[in-house]
Amino acid sequence: MKSYNGFPGSYRLLKTTDFQRLSDKGRAIRGIGFRVRFLANDYCHPRLGVTVSRRVSKKASVRNFIKRQVREKFRERKQHLPAVDIVFIANVSATTLSGKEIRKSMAGLFDKIHQKPGNKSYYNG
Repeated sequence: MKSYNGFPGSYRLLKTTDFQRLSDKGRAIRGIGFRVRFLANDYCHPRLGVTVSRRVSKKASVRNFIKRQVREKFRERKQHLPAVDIVFIANVSATTLSGKEIRKSMAGLFDKIHQKPGNKSYYNG
């Protein structure tokens, strides 16, 4: 029996073309520590991509910590999100946030994405 709370590959953005499409056509919002781009997709569920560059932190452990926090919050909230592709882009300020602060910032960003107008044209950029 599969868990509905997992994070399978079908919920992940992995291809460069997907990230480029979001960069070119996606809507943007900002939060504490993150920029977010999102765009409607043709799937019946949201997909997530996370970008934490070496400019944010030279330490891989810090970058991985930020990515783990983002993925975990997405895993908890994915059932309540529309069918959109979402990319979280970490800023340098994300390194100063605790795990609790990162999750709180993300919760606000997910709420903004979820509360946007329900018509599909809004999510299409």
